Amino acid sequence: MSAQKWLVPKSNTQFSWATRMSLGIPPQLLFISLVITIASRLQGQVQQNKLVGAQGTFERRGRLTTLGLTLANTDLINESGVVVGQLLRKLTNNLDVGAELLYQYGKQIPGQKLSMLSYSLRYTTPIWTAVATLGSSGAHFTYYHKQTDNLSFGVEFESNTNVGEAVGTFAYQAELPDEGVTMRASIDTNWSVGGVFEKRLSQQLPFTFAMSGLFNHAKVAGKFGIGLIIG
Repeated sequence: MSAQKWLVPKSNTQFSWATRMSLGIPPQLLFISLVITIASRLQGQVQQNKLVGAQGTFERRGRLTTLGLTLANTDLINESGVVVGQLLRKLTNNLDVGAELLYQYGKQIPGQKLSMLSYSLRYTTPIWTAVATLGSSGAHFTYYHKQTDNLSFGVEFESNTNVGEAVGTFAYQAELPDEGVTMRASIDTNWSVGGVFEKRLSQQLPFTFAMSGLFNHAKVAGKFGIGLIIG
C-alpha cells in the first residue's frame, strides 16, 4: 500500500479501490428527480523534471447512482494508457453495490490490450464501513472504523491470483482541526511502512503543505516526497 493510498476514500466510488475504482444514468432513474453533482480531479507526478504520470478522474453523483471515469497515463503518440469505468448503485440506506471495468492498452501489454471486470459490495454505518470486491484477478476486503471525530483506523486485505500474492495492511488517520494538521500512517505484511503529514497553510486560502514517505524494510528501499495541494 503506497503512502498515497488509503483505505476508504471520501469519494462515493470505492473500488481500488485504489477502487477508487463510468457511464450514464440507468433507464429506471430517468423519471426520478435527481440532485446531480459533477466533480473532476487532475493529478500529475514529476520526477527529474519529467512528467512520469498523469491521471484525470471525473465523477457524476446522483441520489441513487454514482458514475466515475478515470483516464491514466494516456499517451496518444505511443497509443497506450489505462481507462477505468465505475458504477455504484445505492440499494438501501446502508448497502451499495457496484461494478468496475479496467481497460489497459499499449504495445508493452501482451496482446496489446487487457481488461478486468470486478464487482463490489459496501455496507456503511455511522461509525464503520466494510467493503468486499471480487474480480477475475483476485479479491479485496476493507474495514474502516471511525473511533472519534478526529481519529479513525482501517484494515485491508488484497490478493492477486495472477501473481499469487496477498497483502494485509493496517492504517490510521488522526486530525488536529485547530492546527489544520492531518496525519496518516500504514504498515503491511510486506514490511512496508508509510506516512503522510498534511498542514493547511491558511484558513482563508486553499493551500496545504504535504510531506510523505514510504520505506520497505525487507527490500531496504524507500521513497520520500513533498508537495503543495491546492483546493
